[in-house]
Amino acid sequence: MSQMNPIRNLKDTNDISVTKNGCVENAKILSALEAAEKDIRNGKVCDAFEALKEVREKYGF
Repeated sequence: MSQMNPIRNLKDTNDISVTKNGCVENAKILSALEAAEKDIRNGKVCDAFEALKEVREKYGF
């Protein structure tokens, strides 16, 4: 699913397309989301809370 934003909210105008209703689709965000979903499907992710716990234990925080 792509993310739609009002054109006035744009900060980075690279790789955008404007829709009929004046919203924009940021291709970079869409690409990143697709890559993230692929990683999730392939099991290349870990639980963030568990990873943070391990880092805290390792470095004594």
